[in-house]
Amino acid sequence: QSRVVVLHIPDLFFALRVADALKHLGFVTRDVEGSADFNGASLFVVQLTGARETWLSWIAAAKTAGVPVLAFGRHTEAETLRAARQAGASKVVPNSELVTDLPNLVSALVTP
Repeated sequence: QSRVVVLHIPDLFFALRVADALKHLGFVTRDVEGSADFNGASLFVVQLTGARETWLSWIAAAKTAGVPVLAFGRHTEAETLRAARQAGASKVVPNSELVTDLPNLVSALVTP
């Protein structure tokens, strides 16, 4: 059975790096798009950018579905990072930590 990670990463630089790293870890990725369907997902990775109400609703939907959420954003945007934590994101990290520590972050959130 394939392990699916749902992604919302508008920034192409991060999107490519994250998708590639997840592929090496044995995951299949799909974009969240409009529906935010988390059925069968192992993890939701969300970049905290764009319309706040949209990503907040996706975090809440993933949490309701029992899917862990890894959120990341700019370290300078403390309020944004705090909002994701309050919405129920399992782990909220700055961009730099996502890039350097993705395999460890994923393995901490996803049970094999």
